[in-house]
Amino acid sequence: MKRHRTRDCPRRGFTLIELVVSAVLASILMAACLNIMWSALREGQELERRDSDRAAVDQMVDVLLTDLQNARGMVAGEQELVLHGFLGIRDGRPDHSPGRVRYAIVRAGDHNVLVRSVESVGGSQSSLVWLGMGAFQMDVLAMASEVDAAEAGSMAGAVETGGLPEIPDSFRVRLISESGRVLHSEVVHHHAM
Repeated sequence: MKRHRTRDCPRRGFTLIELVVSAVLASILMAACLNIMWSALREGQELERRDSDRAAVDQMVDVLLTDLQNARGMVAGEQELVLHGFLGIRDGRPDHSPGRVRYAIVRAGDHNVLVRSVESVGGSQSSLVWLGMGAFQMDVLAMASEVDAAEAGSMAGAVETGGLPEIPDSFRVRLISESGRVLHSEVVHHHAM
């Protein structure tokens, strides 16, 4: 019988333990790389979604701020905002005649939607403004002084405000989505507009 000499023959290949260890290390590194790739992909998708949301939110806020600028009376709640002032429409276009705009959050299927309704002597119209709206938050920061309020009351009267309380001098408006995310928050200085 011939004995196998280990000293004279150089070793060829890897042992089983070395192969198993290298396979385990490779799979750990591959899992880490995949985790980094998926994380980067999710971040990119989230940024893309936020960018598209931002453009739509900006458009919604422009309409709301225009309505607030032209309003003289306001009643605000979590599910509804009613404005009265020079908000009228004629033939589907704004004509700044006296009118009332109502923003209401209503349930439609699985989501809340924000609906904007305009009523004026020139007609009325309603439109869907936002899908997934949660609430309005209005915080009054400054009201007109009593002297200013008395002067404004004599000048404006109930016709201009539509019987609603006069719009505050300064207030914060927040639009909140169904998920609780703040879509927009802005301090409005109404009489400085």
